[in-house]
Amino acid sequence: MPDPRREAIARALRERQLDGRLFERCAVDLLRDAWYPDLRGTPHGRDAGVDGISGPDADPGFVLAATTAKDYGRNLRESVGSHLGGGGHGRAFVLATTREVAVERRLSLENELDERWNVRLLAVHDRGDFEHLLYGSPRWSKDLLGVTGAEAALSRFPVRSRPAFPILPIGRDADLERLRAAEGDLVLAGKPGAGKTFLLERLADEGWCLFDAGRDTGELAAAVREMRPRRVALDDAHLAPDRLAEVLHVREETGSDFRIAAVSWPGRAGEVAALLSDAERIDIDELERDRIVELIEAAGVAGPVGLQRLIADQARGLPGLAAALARACVSGGVRKVASGEELLADLARWYERVLGRESLQALGALALAGDRGATIEQAGGILGMDLARTGNLISGLADGGTIDEAASRRLRVQPEVLRYALVGKVFFGGPGSLDAFRAAGRLDDPSIAALPLIGAALRGASVDRGRLRELVDWADGRAAEAYACLGADELRTALDRAPAHRTGIAGAAYMANAGPERALRALMEQAAEGNAADDPLRIVGDRLARPGAGPEARLLAAGVADSWLRDGGDARAGLRVLLHAVNPAWGDFSIDPGLGTEWTDRRGVVPAEWI
Repeated sequence: MPDPRREAIARALRERQLDGRLFERCAVDLLRDAWYPDLRGTPHGRDAGVDGISGPDADPGFVLAATTAKDYGRNLRESVGSHLGGGGHGRAFVLATTREVAVERRLSLENELDERWNVRLLAVHDRGDFEHLLYGSPRWSKDLLGVTGAEAALSRFPVRSRPAFPILPIGRDADLERLRAAEGDLVLAGKPGAGKTFLLERLADEGWCLFDAGRDTGELAAAVREMRPRRVALDDAHLAPDRLAEVLHVREETGSDFRIAAVSWPGRAGEVAALLSDAERIDIDELERDRIVELIEAAGVAGPVGLQRLIADQARGLPGLAAALARACVSGGVRKVASGEELLADLARWYERVLGRESLQALGALALAGDRGATIEQAGGILGMDLARTGNLISGLADGGTIDEAASRRLRVQPEVLRYALVGKVFFGGPGSLDAFRAAGRLDDPSIAALPLIGAALRGASVDRGRLRELVDWADGRAAEAYACLGADELRTALDRAPAHRTGIAGAAYMANAGPERALRALMEQAAEGNAADDPLRIVGDRLARPGAGPEARLLAAGVADSWLRDGGDARAGLRVLLHAVNPAWGDFSIDPGLGTEWTDRRGVVPAEWI
């Protein structure tokens, strides 16, 4: 099944003498559009080993080294040495090359950069990646390679906004074998982000299929006669049932025997299968957590453990989503991943394409109800939408895997961090936003909206603090603790209004560095009075001993303890805080981000300059 355009691009990359400077510009443009939105080039003559850079010059997310040289390893080493020797601060590099790079060679380069310079090699984009990227860029395929012409009606690559990131199909060997063994038409079903199209791309490398590019049926028929595909793959077939009918018509009209592989979300797979008589359905399920963590590492996030765990929690077994979140971190978007914004952006792209813009508002209505969830009727009331339309939207959202059923048949958004990002966007995203407090009034208990609203406020949403204060149920310890983390004023309010939860409130605020002096004194008061079931001052030792806590937190604790003792406070409590402050030890304990089969205990002594 030859693809003439792809073959021309591959041949040019293999055989032509390319302009190295032009390739540098090409690599920056194509990689920025595909994966690294913050990537930019550097002016010729002032690059100092840098062909591209992501993030600020003073603290780059990574440095790009782009080369057409046969000895790409030497070029990479020279780029790293030149950058660091010129005073550069990049500690991570990405290699872009028109040469093929075997897995073993990549691992060798990773080890060499780590041992020689303590520098990470985040990713390698070799000839195969640039075949894909140039295939989708008529401008650069012409300027760099001299290859003209648009994509054919049948393509080696799917029609999508950006290519899948080049990583191995971890945990998918059995799925690939099932697909290879299939003989008739197929419906490939799975949640968005499960990696359905990614698997088909892998099989397309083997000549198993070509992708329908969506051209008119005349062009498609001509391509079928010329290219004689074994299979034609339709990405997101549930969005275009008419297109599936057209492909079936072309098969009949041309007398071809190609088979069809139609990709669909699970809830729509039945509709797609109804158009394909006797089609086999193959479900692509979520991966177990250990495999997701393995994929996260392969995508460039080798640590810390907390970040890997955060990505795995948000991905919920979906490898495509895990890869997207990991690559966002590599590109400098750690804060957006941590806040749930990146997850929301990925989901919004899927849902708006399938269900329309109202889908996010429906998801936001459910998110406002927090862990308790809301009924379809309540969501419809918040949106001002009839029950039938609300039900259809929520059914589609459930198909996408982001909502589940809570108690009493109520629906809630998962994971939790997504709720906060959604509430911020839907209720505080500017003109046209819904009124969050009026929406909360439609829930069984308006106070259940407090925690999602606090989460949104902690992520920058402009939530009215007065209205929020009155919404909080002060008997709810978790809501009171979250409210205290908003700042020193909110901490004082929480301590006054929820005296039964003073220890938890003070501890949460102290860990969040929200009014830390007042929080620390409140913990000391609880310890002196002996009112708490647990030791209130244990949290002080935990925070001060954390790696990276910094000397400032110890100095503050010592100052508060000194003031406490001078004011005649309980000596035992004051001295214990002072001992935590001057204890030179640090340490932490962590469980691996996978299935929890390994744990790590780290101990050490703080730097001498702190002491």
